[in-house]
Amino acid sequence: ALRSLPAGEARVVAASAEASVALQDFLARPQDLFLRSAHSQTSLTEMSAALNGANVDSRQVFGVLQQLLETFQADLQALRTKEQQDSATAKSLTETKAAQVTVLEASITNKQTQLAHQITVNSDAKTDLAYLRESREADMKRLLDVQ
Repeated sequence: ALRSLPAGEARVVAASAEASVALQDFLARPQDLFLRSAHSQTSLTEMSAALNGANVDSRQVFGVLQQLLETFQADLQALRTKEQQDSATAKSLTETKAAQVTVLEASITNKQTQLAHQITVNSDAKTDLAYLRESREADMKRLLDVQ
């Protein structure tokens, strides 16, 4: 199919295919671009200088790569900021919840003390009721004996 194209168009198709392969390789393993040098900006600057005299397709690929890098860096910065905010929120929430747990534990202890006191009061009242009933029966018996 490429043989039927004029020579100029065949070169454009071949260059596009090469650029597409390079782009696909980058998209598959973007970290390889950063592993080439310790400073990714330096390698991009070097690539830009090398591509100034190159054909349009190479500059377009470089532009796409540069946009991808900027997007990745912006996303990374946004994620780091969000992670810091989430970490601060989690820390403050943990402190707040710990304080609430302490207050609730104190409340539970207080309620248990009140329950123990009320159980004692109830027991005393039942004992008093039993004595009063016995006393009432004894009084009723004495009254019946007197009559």
